[in-house]
Amino acid sequence: MGNLLNKLTLMCFNLIALTKGYRFKKVSSTREIEDANQLYSEEAFSFPDELKAQVSAYKKSAINFVAYYNGLPVGMVRLADPRVINRPYELYGMDAAGDHHEIQSLVVKKEFRDGTQFVMLGLFKAMYAYSISHGVNSWNSCGARNVYLTVRRFCKKIETEEVNFAAIENPLTQYLYTNNIIETYFTMNVAAFDPWGIFRKYINKLAKRWSVYDSLRHGIFYQLAVARKSGIPLFKPDIKFPGKLPLEKSY
Repeated sequence: MGNLLNKLTLMCFNLIALTKGYRFKKVSSTREIEDANQLYSEEAFSFPDELKAQVSAYKKSAINFVAYYNGLPVGMVRLADPRVINRPYELYGMDAAGDHHEIQSLVVKKEFRDGTQFVMLGLFKAMYAYSISHGVNSWNSCGARNVYLTVRRFCKKIETEEVNFAAIENPLTQYLYTNNIIETYFTMNVAAFDPWGIFRKYINKLAKRWSVYDSLRHGIFYQLAVARKSGIPLFKPDIKFPGKLPLEKSY
C-alpha cells in the first residue's frame, strides 16, 4: 500500500509541477550540463584557483538533476556514487566503506526560494526516483546547518555525525570549514524520504500559507470597507498596508 501511495504521490507532484510551469529531471544532454554548471557558478560558491581542479574532479563523478521553470534553470543538485570517488571520506573522513551516495551542490535561485520549498522538494523527488530505480539505498551530505534543518523539516529520520573539520589536513576541507560552507554531516535512508508523507506536509504548508494570505486579504478588504463607509479617502497617505509576508526561506 505504501509503495502505491508513493507512486501516486509522485504522479500528483509531477502534475502540480507541470501546471506551475516546473520540470524536474536528470541531466541527459550537454546543454543541460551547461545549464547546471552555469546555475552553480551564479548562485553557489566560487573557489580559489588552486582548488578548482579538485572541485571539478568531484563534479565529474556526480549525476546532475536540474529544475526548470518555463524552460529556465532555477535549481540543481548532484548525487555522487562513492564507488567512483568517495568525497565524504577524502574530505571529512566519513563513510570509508562507501555505503552512501552523496548529495552535493544543492542550489536554488534566490527568487524561487519560498516557505514551501517546492523547488527543493522537486529536486529531491527526482533524486528519490532515480535512487529507487537504481538500487541506491542511502544518502549522505555535508553542508551548512540550515540545509540539514530544512531537509529535516520534511524527513525526521536523519542521523547526524560529529566531524572534527579543524583537524582534517585537506586544503579544500579547510577552505570549506573556515568559510562556514560545511557545518553538519548527516546520513539518511532513501526509504525514509517518504513521498506521501512529505507531500502531505507540503500541502499543509501550502494551506497554512494561503490561510495567512487569505486572512490578510480579508483584513485589507474590511479596512477598505470601513474607510469607504466613514468617508476616509481610500488613498490617504497615512493609511499603511502590510508589505510582503516573511515567508522566504534560504537553503
